[in-house]
Amino acid sequence: MNHDYSLRYDDVLLRPLLHKDIEFLRKWRNDQEASKYLRNIGTISSEMQEKWFASYLKDEDEITFSIVEIRSLHRIVGSVSLYNFSADKKQAEVGKIQIGDVEAHGKGIGRKALVMIIDFGFKKLNLEKIVAGVNKKIFPLILMI
Repeated sequence: MNHDYSLRYDDVLLRPLLHKDIEFLRKWRNDQEASKYLRNIGTISSEMQEKWFASYLKDEDEITFSIVEIRSLHRIVGSVSLYNFSADKKQAEVGKIQIGDVEAHGKGIGRKALVMIIDFGFKKLNLEKIVAGVNKKIFPLILMI
């Protein structure tokens, strides 16, 4: 899978996940408040994160973008992925989204990132269907977007 795509809209840049980003992701994933709506996978060590990143770079079944706020914060604030591509590459799942930087909360960045990655999946990857799983705990938050 090509991991070199970048997308920009308004104050959001989606760019390839870089090695320098993975410590942010690990910190946010280990923060119980920041990851309360994500699947519980336990504490992630630096070694586990390094191993995951090396595996991710070879993965033909996932594209993860770093979400960067480019208007005021000018830094990575989260991540979002397309993954679980069907054998014919016509369907994928969208998710694994997290806005871990608390200064980025409430700015609509997650919503923009989701729209951007879905548009990318349809227009650039020629997907015919993109599916998402929604956790019952997060549904009320979606209604507020």
